[in-house]
Amino acid sequence: MGSTRYRDAVILQVGNKAGGTSLRYDLGGRYTRLLATAGLGDEAPTDTVVTLSLAVDGKTVMERRIGVGQTVPVSIAITGGARLEITAKAPGADCCVSVGLADPVLT
Repeated sequence: MGSTRYRDAVILQVGNKAGGTSLRYDLGGRYTRLLATAGLGDEAPTDTVVTLSLAVDGKTVMERRIGVGQTVPVSIAITGGARLEITAKAPGADCCVSVGLADPVLT
């Protein structure tokens, strides 16, 4: 992402036929914050823009549009949350754009 290698990442694959993709994680109320760096895989076409949304218990806590070469710091409060949902949408993307949350940490 952004020409930087990261040790760990949660990756979502998104393209226009699926309309978007989501991952859900059970938090069990055990965490207070999610820290990560979000971005697109370097293989994405230059004009690709993805909307990344993070929701806790159905409430959107972060939504950002991310383009190629951009990275976005993620620091969201999740105190007491039961479920985290990560959604990526890339309208107009031809195929299989990788969207990552790099070096994610739950505290």
